[in-house]
Amino acid sequence: MKENKLKQVIHSIGEIPTLPSVVARVMQVLSDPYSSASDLTEIISVDQAMTFRILKMANSAYYGFPRAVATVTEAIVLLGFTTVRNLILTTMMYNFDQMWTPRASQPKPVGSQALFNQRQAWKHAVATAIMTRELLTSQRMSAQENFGFLAGLMHDVGKVLFYHYFLADYAMVLRQESGDQRSLLQREVEVMGAHHGQVGAWMVDRWNLPAEIVTPIACHHAPEEAKEQKALTQVLYMANRLAHATLQDETEAEGLRRPSQPGTMQIWEQLGLSTEQIQNMEKSLLRELQEIEKFMQV
Repeated sequence: MKENKLKQVIHSIGEIPTLPSVVARVMQVLSDPYSSASDLTEIISVDQAMTFRILKMANSAYYGFPRAVATVTEAIVLLGFTTVRNLILTTMMYNFDQMWTPRASQPKPVGSQALFNQRQAWKHAVATAIMTRELLTSQRMSAQENFGFLAGLMHDVGKVLFYHYFLADYAMVLRQESGDQRSLLQREVEVMGAHHGQVGAWMVDRWNLPAEIVTPIACHHAPEEAKEQKALTQVLYMANRLAHATLQDETEAEGLRRPSQPGTMQIWEQLGLSTEQIQNMEKSLLRELQEIEKFMQV
């Protein structure tokens, strides 16, 4: 049963379309050190919704530019390539359900949204991306920030595949939810043949996204298992916990902020962050997440 299910999962990953052309071209342009704002404008301008979002962001009070921004090129220059890239990737994740094949788009059973709420999953993904970036900045690992944001955004994408392709089976996993992420992974392996971290890593590899994020996504619940990209995996692990803590009731949050397992306590201690620093990051995350949610309403 488990082996057959794993084969079905792997086959389904092969069915997933490639990244949307706009996203793929933007990623290509941004990886080219000789690309310019006009190169990016040429790609973005064919997507009216994306054009609107970028102009809306550039003219928002959040960024506070002193005058109105009228063109996409000017917005890209003012916001910077990294901010524009992150907005495009965030939008892709927001519209992720549109990327699946017809087989995955069949009507979902009544009550399935209560088991896996796609909008809440997107909100957590964005929160994790922001927190990963914040933690990397605090650790003076700015060279990893682009990878960190992308890894945070995509870390639970394996759950999305389970939801779209195998909801009946995955519902059995989710109905046994205990709040313990380790036991969640064990149940996923027992029922699905692999856990969502492994499946997410396979998916980003299929999409030819940067190899630097594959291991962090695969091991974001078990950073001690990472054979490479160990530092980024550890940061993603903590960012995931802190993102959950930020979006949860305060009564449940403190246990997420301070892990109890000896190995993960060591990661926490290595970060060397004070309670005040964490609180400031969480406040910053909530402000940015609120703005991003506004930009998505096009």
